[in-house]
Amino acid sequence: RLLIFLLLYKDDIRCVRYLELLKKIKPELAEEISVFAVGAREYGIDIGEGGITVKGPLDDLPNTKSNDLIKEAFNFCQIGQYEKGSVLLKERLADKTITHEEKAVLNYALGLSFLYKPYINLDGKELFNNSQGLDYLKEAIKLCPNINEFRRGLIFAYIELEKYPEALEEIKVLLERKPDDKYALYSQGYIYFSTKEWGKAVESWGKLRNIDNILFALIQYEYEQAKQSMK
Repeated sequence: RLLIFLLLYKDDIRCVRYLELLKKIKPELAEEISVFAVGAREYGIDIGEGGITVKGPLDDLPNTKSNDLIKEAFNFCQIGQYEKGSVLLKERLADKTITHEEKAVLNYALGLSFLYKPYINLDGKELFNNSQGLDYLKEAIKLCPNINEFRRGLIFAYIELEKYPEALEEIKVLLERKPDDKYALYSQGYIYFSTKEWGKAVESWGKLRNIDNILFALIQYEYEQAKQSMK
């Protein structure tokens, strides 16, 4: 469930990390991983013998003059140089000649960059400090409220922070615009499954059956588990 969530939102770093870890510690899940790999290709992640190649989280953004710089910044984030990446984005954002849409895209990218910045809590567990990215993601939506990709990024951040009521409000907006939005429906089901609201999880995920067969196949185990829990 976590892998599918990361996959849908193109959080390639953690998706790759968890897959590689899973292969090492759970070799008995090889068949399930193979099934996941087939579905993953539809969402931009190719898991083959030669390694794992990914579609980046910025590929669906509006095309602006800053897109190449944004990709460069994310390359820094992916190798752990978070500060260098964010500095590039902030310097460009400070440029008063950028367009309105470009400013929105840069804010979105800055918000996402915080998803990749780990910090360590008192128990020594690695967490992801994306609370700092919320303001940037909200600003992107404020500047360009009709770009759904920005709202999906905010939903991702809210769910990562377990701010489920806030995430559900944003999901509601997406579904009002596009009732068959698979990202929104999956995230809605993910939240309800996590909070053990089985009936609502079944309802949300059940709608995916006729929208995206591959995605539904990947979550079918959890879907059936939720149905059983309703009894």
